[in-house]
Order: sequence, then structure tokens, then C-alpha cells
Amino acid sequence: LLQKETGANLDTILTNLRYISSKSANKVTIRVPVIPGFNFNENTLREIFMLAKENRIKCVHLLPYHTLGKDKYEQLGLTYPYPCEQMLAKEELFPFKEMGEKMGLEIRIGGQTPPNKIVSSRKSSFYKS
Repeated sequence: LLQKETGANLDTILTNLRYISSKSANKVTIRVPVIPGFNFNENTLREIFMLAKENRIKCVHLLPYHTLGKDKYEQLGLTYPYPCEQMLAKEELFPFKEMGEKMGLEIRIGGQTPPNKIVSSRKSSFYKS
């Protein structure tokens, strides 16, 4: 399903995740767009949380699905390619936040990182441990 919907290869993603987390897991954050009909369910999000734990990653951001880009598609005369019309409220992710926290993870809804937690480097940005 991932490859069909995004063109991404799960094996490549997992290989890269394992590699980078083996170097500095405390600087890795998994950011998950939560999309109804795709991954907005307990089993899938639990598996993502377990993947984080298996790779010693402590922080997961749950990004509620939104349709804020829909108007731009229409302005350009394009059909909006995503079937889900309803945006998720942050409150709908609270049970999953609680589930992840019970697993020992830091779960953020919306994914904003406080400015004092960002460290810049030439190649990328990392979170302070």
C-alpha cells in the first residue's frame, strides 16, 4: 500500500531508519502524517510506535491529516488526488498519544518542536538530546 500510494519503498525506508538510528537515535524524530483510511487506526500506529522503540527512537510526531492544499489544486484546475475530505482534529489523536506515551515514547501532536530543541548543522537539523 505504501508503494502504491507514495511511490516509496518500505525496505529502503526501514534500512535508512535503522542506519541513522544506530548512529544517533536520540536525534531522530519519526513524523507520521495520520490519514483516515490509511493509517488512522490503533494497529498501524502501535506498529509505528514499536518500530520507534526497536530503533531506540524516543520521539514521534503525529501530524493530523488536513486538506489545506485542496484550494490550490482547484485554483490550478487540478483534481485533488486524495479521497479523504475530512480533516482530523488534534483531539482525535489523543488516544494514540496516550498509547505511545504508555510505551515510553514522547508523542507530539502537530509536530512543532520548541525553538530551544533545534540544533542546526550545515547538512541538516537535529534535535538536542
